[in-house]
Amino acid sequence: MAIKMVKRPAEFMVNVLLSGNNDLQGFLEFVPSGETAEFSSLMELMTLMQAKITQYGFPQSTTTIRTWDEKTDQGK
Repeated sequence: MAIKMVKRPAEFMVNVLLSGNNDLQGFLEFVPSGETAEFSSLMELMTLMQAKITQYGFPQSTTTIRTWDEKTDQGK
């Protein structure tokens, strides 16, 4: 299936319906297409957003994404 490219592939609307147990719950809307997805934790929200951004090839391959790295100097 071909993906129709959009002008703003990182445009989201986050609808928080309930905040319980120190976590967020609600719906995420991908604004360009109107697609929605339900999330039940902050981690799930971030995962949904990253999946959609990756689907559209955004950010570009030249963008450096920070990650946890075992080689990182831990405050020394």
